[in-house]
Amino acid sequence: IDVVRVVFNIAILIVAIVAVIIIMNTLVISVIERTGEIGTMRALGARKPFVWAMFLVETLTITLVFGVIGFGLASGVVGIVNLVRIPATNFFTQILFGGKVLHMAVKPLSLLTTLLMVAGVGLVSHLYPVIIALKIPPVRAMQAE
Repeated sequence: IDVVRVVFNIAILIVAIVAVIIIMNTLVISVIERTGEIGTMRALGARKPFVWAMFLVETLTITLVFGVIGFGLASGVVGIVNLVRIPATNFFTQILFGGKVLHMAVKPLSLLTTLLMVAGVGLVSHLYPVIIALKIPPVRAMQAE
């Protein structure tokens, strides 16, 4: 059982790393498309912390909204799995399931944990694109368009 737990934890870690890379690539494209806007804002007096905060709020909003949607969908799947009552047909699956039938439960703390993990992934993902955006001088960024 410990080996299965380790394998699942490694799989979750791999999924998190892939999620960070995908979100980061999406944000890099967003930054590149908005280079002129960022340059204009900076030329009009927006400081680097303002641009940083703008991207942070955008990223956290997107990740938290879709984190809640994902949590809702996962809770629905858990409900469906509990209604179907998947049987454990051999000893190993009985140990894995913790009984003769697969029964899952969603704990209230799971929502908070999920949202914190999703926000953490979003936070890590937004760092590199924002650093790229802030390195571009305002005049050069405005000339990009």
